Amino acid sequence: MHDIALTRTDRHTLSVSFKEYVPYALWCGYSASTSPCYFVTEGGYAFAEAPALQGGALPRHVLEGVDEMQVGDMHTEKSLVEIDAFMRRASEELGLRIASILHKKNGDIEFGINGGGAIFVSGKKDLTVAFKNLTSVLASDEFTHIEPGNFKYIDVRFENKVFVNEKLVAESTTTEEVLEALPE
Repeated sequence: MHDIALTRTDRHTLSVSFKEYVPYALWCGYSASTSPCYFVTEGGYAFAEAPALQGGALPRHVLEGVDEMQVGDMHTEKSLVEIDAFMRRASEELGLRIASILHKKNGDIEFGINGGGAIFVSGKKDLTVAFKNLTSVLASDEFTHIEPGNFKYIDVRFENKVFVNEKLVAESTTTEEVLEALPE
């Protein structure tokens, strides 16, 4: 609860009003096995520890290198509303359902695609421009075959350049090796 107010309507009546926090997303520790997730508002305010949730009802954000989180933390590197709009458009317009959002230490954002692959954007630039660049690349004849699971990443961090890496990682590669191979 927040914005709690007490008012006396008459000599014998006291009224209490308040607003409830509404979960907009989840912020999770970088090491998911040792750190719980927290419900956050659309402004990024962590207001309560979340139970162990599965599925994709709420977007799951992770801040690189941050394992310890607590109620009261604020995480607003990039507007959660702007990120949500990017994710919704990626799903509706391109068929790319985003399963995870990694906020990198350098300010970049890595969207993990359900089914495989990632999209890299700059958290310091307008995500609508990044989405337009992504859309134009995927509409080109050279990349119409791109779909979840058949590409490693699409990098739209640079305003007039887009990089597509279709080289898939071998199944025997460890998660650590994949993370080391990703560009910073």
